[in-house]
Amino acid sequence: MVLRKILVGFFVVFYGALSAQQARIQVKLENRTQNNAYQIQYRQIERDLSKMLTSTLNGTTFGRVEKPSLELSYTFSVLEHRNTGIRAALSVGIYKLNSSGYRTLLFRWYEPSLGFTYIPGTPLFFNLNTIQSNLVANAVFFAYVGLGFYADSESINGGTAYFRKADELLTRMQSTSFAGWEMRRGGTSKYRLIYELLNPAYTSIRLFYFQLNSACILMDSKRTAYDQSCIKESLLVIDDQDVLVANSLLLQRIKDAHPKLF
Repeated sequence: MVLRKILVGFFVVFYGALSAQQARIQVKLENRTQNNAYQIQYRQIERDLSKMLTSTLNGTTFGRVEKPSLELSYTFSVLEHRNTGIRAALSVGIYKLNSSGYRTLLFRWYEPSLGFTYIPGTPLFFNLNTIQSNLVANAVFFAYVGLGFYADSESINGGTAYFRKADELLTRMQSTSFAGWEMRRGGTSKYRLIYELLNPAYTSIRLFYFQLNSACILMDSKRTAYDQSCIKESLLVIDDQDVLVANSLLLQRIKDAHPKLF
């Protein structure tokens, strides 16, 4: 019963954010706890939840998109599980798909500690005015971020509307007690990421990102090819003498997605 309630909530979340988009959702849960006494039961719950959740998110509604061009991959590595409370590391991969389904990484994000609860009998719904679940809020936030990066790869600043949606959610989260939403421009915070994406001072990075993904990275049916001369030329749009740009979290994350190129 609890698992069914959770799945209903997740389906509502992603349906609201992605129903009009060409998106494929992948969800994986991994057990990283050290509780051996609970291990067998835990693995069964995780396998069941992962299978059911993935199936639900890729169900009938999303199945209408015959050839999705975006994939959002969520991996929850559970570190602690006590009663209804869970702490997990979350890795989010944003991929662009070609016509044959081959994928190229657009962006990756890592949350080292995400705390949330499963409340028995209570479905997890998303309402911007009354946010009750940190799990749902993070899922929606990264759905908007994923859509934004995909749109930015298709047109210059094409993802701005989605990044603003993520920013609106981030602002609303300030009225909650959930961790991970602090408005700080240092470190690797979600706030810093959105701040840089929407700040005109970092426009050159988004232009570079567009050129990189629209012209310099070439996808065929089975592999990704890189045009090194194109990448070198595209890097010229970035003013690496600008301290803000040179130390940008956004630029570092773009480079992390393609470590062999930089």
